[in-house]
Amino acid sequence: MQGIFQKENTDKALKYGIYRHLPTYEKIIRNLVSFYYKEYLNQEEEKEEELLKESLKYYKIAAGNQHVEAQYKLFEIYSNGEIIEKDNQKAIKWLKEAAKNEKVEAQEKLAQYYEKNKDDINAKTWYEKAANQGSILGAYKLGEYCMVGTTGVAINEVEAVQWYKKAAYGRHTIAQYKLGECYENGIGIAKNRYEELTWYRKSAEAGYVKAQYKMGVKYDKGLGVTQNYRVAINWYEKAMQQGSLEAQNNLAECYKYGNGCAKNPRRAFLYFKQIAEKGYAEAQNNLGECYQQGVGIEKDLAKAVEWYKKAAEQDNARAQDNLGRCYWFGIGVTKDDVLARKWIKKSAEQGYAEAQNDLGIYCRDESKFGRKLAFEWFEKAARQGHAEAQTNIGECYKEGLGVERNTQQAFYWFNEAAKKGVARARYYMGECYENGEGICKNFVKAEEYYRKAANQEYAEAQYRLGRCYELGKGVDNNKNMAAIWYEKAAKQGHIEAQYYLGKYYESRELWGSAIESYQKPAEQGDAEVQYRLGRCYEKNRQREKAIEWYQKSAEQGYADGQYHYGKLLDLKDCTHNFDIAFEWYRKAADNPHPSVDACLRIANYYYQDMDLFFPARNLALFGGSILIPVANTITIPVAIAGGIASRKLLKSHFLKSDKGKEMIKYYQKAARLGSEEAKEKLKELGYSW
Repeated sequence: MQGIFQKENTDKALKYGIYRHLPTYEKIIRNLVSFYYKEYLNQEEEKEEELLKESLKYYKIAAGNQHVEAQYKLFEIYSNGEIIEKDNQKAIKWLKEAAKNEKVEAQEKLAQYYEKNKDDINAKTWYEKAANQGSILGAYKLGEYCMVGTTGVAINEVEAVQWYKKAAYGRHTIAQYKLGECYENGIGIAKNRYEELTWYRKSAEAGYVKAQYKMGVKYDKGLGVTQNYRVAINWYEKAMQQGSLEAQNNLAECYKYGNGCAKNPRRAFLYFKQIAEKGYAEAQNNLGECYQQGVGIEKDLAKAVEWYKKAAEQDNARAQDNLGRCYWFGIGVTKDDVLARKWIKKSAEQGYAEAQNDLGIYCRDESKFGRKLAFEWFEKAARQGHAEAQTNIGECYKEGLGVERNTQQAFYWFNEAAKKGVARARYYMGECYENGEGICKNFVKAEEYYRKAANQEYAEAQYRLGRCYELGKGVDNNKNMAAIWYEKAAKQGHIEAQYYLGKYYESRELWGSAIESYQKPAEQGDAEVQYRLGRCYEKNRQREKAIEWYQKSAEQGYADGQYHYGKLLDLKDCTHNFDIAFEWYRKAADNPHPSVDACLRIANYYYQDMDLFFPARNLALFGGSILIPVANTITIPVAIAGGIASRKLLKSHFLKSDKGKEMIKYYQKAARLGSEEAKEKLKELGYSW
């Protein structure tokens, strides 16, 4: 057989087709090409073309005799143009011949040719032929065609999964990734977390960049695996090294928040900037947030808006919402409600829950006519699991804003948000349990939820927890514990907590602390607190400050403020002040919520007048008798016994006078308000109350 590889013998063999079907045939072809190629290398340029054509002759002879390897070789020669000028028509001709003769590589290439030329029917046909001969690429491509469908190819997700499986078991990395997606999302097969992660991992370990990124996300978010930021970073870095912008973006977020690594705001900023400048929208938004928050760079609100705009114009939903909020609140730009609504709405219409919630708030605050629309946006976001929106829709049901009031629905949504740890929702849960709204009253549960929210520094819950301790709701009565929680809420500016904390200090005669606690609510115009602040100043021996705050309270019509303001004026020992003081006493006594002290003060003043009605020193003027008027024009003399007029007659006369009637009126008022002194005086005077 050795002689066959000499050129002359090979020529003869090919001429007569002797070795067409033998294994040595390919060796013969190689021998001829090798011979002519060596000759070609050793010849001068003018002989090159002749030698190359001579080498092709033998491939053509073999190909014409249906030798598939020769046919495929001719396809390669005509395609790459290394030995002879490119000729795509001849290349495709020989490719088709090789494909018809069932060469798998030829079938794959022919399918790719049809795919490139948008002939999906022929492409699928040849991929299928290749796949049926074990082609991994063919199986993967058939999976793609069945998954998305195309001209003449119906969508068949179940069949797609079967083809993906064949390719995946053949170690096709993209097919492995796609199969992982199917298991993750339940496409064409039941969801299976174990299988999902298995195939993602195989693809990632084989170096497929999307799978590496996906594994990073799984460990980053704890999806189907125990959350492990360090492992996530490892996968992100692998994907980033292959140019994954998504992975670099997420890696930057790890550095921003210190997840799995030391916090490094500057590196985060630089990573974001690098890919933002490449046009990656998510990074552009994140870069905007860095400028807005001063992360890794000095705050620059104008720059933040600039990057938000770049991302928003690429339809990045987060950036659109951020840009809308900038226009809403005037962050880095002039406030513009029209642009605010435009961008937030664009984001919301993309299904971004944060924007849907923002748009709900915007509509709710816009006017009463926007409440129904607000409810609709809150609902969209709430059904996506957005915790703040769940709280907001709970408020809508609780208050009947944009929807019919429904306390049970309110409770349901508050509970959903509370489970996610939203402090405001936990506070509302406490309120529902305390008041029996949408659920049976349960003070213990109310206290439990108030405490959870209070521990999250939610001021209203801290105040309510203080009330629970003060009133003994769900816990033992404990005024000291109540004061602790009032103080926490008061430090956050909670007015009612400041008021009750002031009352606590006042009850313990800690005047300085009480003054401090009452100051802010008093400055906000609460008349009762102004009165209490005045009282604390009075007790603290700061009379001028006391007068100032009593006056503020009095001028708002608060009865105790009116009385005490009058009292301090009265103490100034001035006739003019006394007249003013008496007017304030009368205002306090005639108040819709009268002051018992003012009633007593006026009544006692008239009572003293009764004793002075006929001063003893004036009796001599009447020669031992006085004249008592019994009618408009009639008077009678009253005898003086031992220098003292008949008390009974004098009292009777006084009680019929205007002053006497006023005295009785105010004693009766005071008695009805519970004054024992007034009751005793009325009994003495022979009156009931």
